[in-house]
Amino acid sequence: CGIKLEWNYEERWVDSWMPDYVQKKLTQYDHPKPKRPQHCPYTPAPVHYGRKSQRPIPTDDSPPLDKAGKKRIQGVIGSFLYYARAVDPTILMALSAIAADQAN
Repeated sequence: CGIKLEWNYEERWVDSWMPDYVQKKLTQYDHPKPKRPQHCPYTPAPVHYGRKSQRPIPTDDSPPLDKAGKKRIQGVIGSFLYYARAVDPTILMALSAIAADQAN
C-alpha cells in the first residue's frame, strides 16, 4: 500500500494518494459500512450567538475505556494519523479531538 504520486510539472503541482489504504484499515478494524455516507470527517459544534453562547459544554458521562479499548483507539488513531500526514490533512482535527478525549 504505497504512496502514489502524480506530477504535473507544467502547472507545478503534485497529487498524492494511497490506493485502498482507508478501505483496508476499515476492514482491519471491523468497521461496519454506514447506512448513509458521511463526507465530513469532523462535525464542529454549531456557533451560537447571544445568551446561548454562554452555556457550558455538557460533561461526558460515558464510562472510561479499559486497557484493550484504549489500545484499540490508539491503533486506529495511529493508522489514520499516518494517512493524514502522508495524504489527507483534513482529518487531523478529528483525530486530534478523538486522541484528546481518549487520553482522559
